[in-house]
Amino acid sequence: LGVALLLSYFPFYGPWVIFSYGEPFLTARSVAEPFFLLALILLIDGRAKSSLAVIVVAALLHPLLAIATACFWWVHQALRNPRWWLLALAGLGLLVLAAFELPLLEPLWRRYDDPWWQVVATRDAFVQPTRWARADWMNIALDSVIVLFAVQFASDRTRPFFLAAFVAGLIGVATAIAGTEFTRNVLLTSIQLWRTHWILHFLAVGTLPFVIHGLWKLPGTGRATAALLVTAFVSVRYPGSTGAILLALGMHLG
Repeated sequence: LGVALLLSYFPFYGPWVIFSYGEPFLTARSVAEPFFLLALILLIDGRAKSSLAVIVVAALLHPLLAIATACFWWVHQALRNPRWWLLALAGLGLLVLAAFELPLLEPLWRRYDDPWWQVVATRDAFVQPTRWARADWMNIALDSVIVLFAVQFASDRTRPFFLAAFVAGLIGVATAIAGTEFTRNVLLTSIQLWRTHWILHFLAVGTLPFVIHGLWKLPGTGRATAALLVTAFVSVRYPGSTGAILLALGMHLG
């Protein structure tokens, strides 16, 4: 059922129904995506080094998706071994050093000036999450809720995988907002880290039957919560999905 949904359901992630997995036309993403999916399979199978090697190879085909997948890989490793979070501290350290205008680190702080930012805002506005449509944010919200439910029902081996998709998705979108709206940072805008949503969306669609099955077996409001989640799933591009998501969460938490 999960595979059937992946083949038939709304495949678009990010803004404005532009980007999707399994696109019906040939791009670099078409060639790179199977490699990234292989990397995810290797990671969930416990072969982290092989997974990272595949991501590095796929980066030659599509660097932006490779960066997003590498972010997911890092979060997954950090959830299993907290020492990996030190990489985030190292990144912050580089930013602090770059503030002293060291020549090698100057690109980290490079900002778009007003004329260039106007070009970006006009021709590539999809890089600014704050300009996305309400339906795009509802898509992210629903994906997050489904994956969080999957965390509850997952086994000990797969739970970090789902949790990493949720955390990486939020980190990616938050970083994109910080890099565009608050700093106009050239690097953070260019890497489009919001593309971590593609993994979150892919997993949400593919695991919905697993989540519905888990909810259906719960006593009390489990079946009602499952029904509301399906309602939100089929109407995510419409305003009523907001109420269905909130009701599902309220009933489950209550």
